[in-house]
Amino acid sequence: MNLERKYNEEEEKAINMSREMAGLPPITQDNENITVENKEVKNEAATIEAIATEETAEEIKKRRNEAERRRIKQQGGLRPKQIFKYTLIDWDGKAKDVICEYPSTRQAIRYSKMELDPGTGKGIFSFADTVTDFYNDGLLPKFEIEDFPASEIAELATFLSEVVRNPFLK
Repeated sequence: MNLERKYNEEEEKAINMSREMAGLPPITQDNENITVENKEVKNEAATIEAIATEETAEEIKKRRNEAERRRIKQQGGLRPKQIFKYTLIDWDGKAKDVICEYPSTRQAIRYSKMELDPGTGKGIFSFADTVTDFYNDGLLPKFEIEDFPASEIAELATFLSEVVRNPFLK
């Protein structure tokens, strides 16, 4: 339902009668706030989505990230300059999408940093600088690292490293 449109009085009455018969709460026509399940909230998509479906931010994040993985797999993987997204939880506890652009092959090679552990002789894949490298190369437009906790940034770095190593997510 499009809550942005202003209904005349008769339309609003008819809509609210239909919603009442369906067991749903009536709509309101406030400019900034809307009523969802008798709770008044600012008109923000993530908040409305969470209240309407009674999901936590963590559940929304998990659902969105799984859907994005499926989408990438179904389209046959990522190609250079292709846009994809990853959902993180910000400091306010809200799920936010981070828009990413897949790097060119030349850039992707730089992100695949492998180091050798001198004690064990095993290879260690380093992903600590992946987010910084993506950001510096302009592959994370509209991204502010300070908006998210370090644990979320580490999760983003892990995902970006995985995508660079395996753009088909197989």
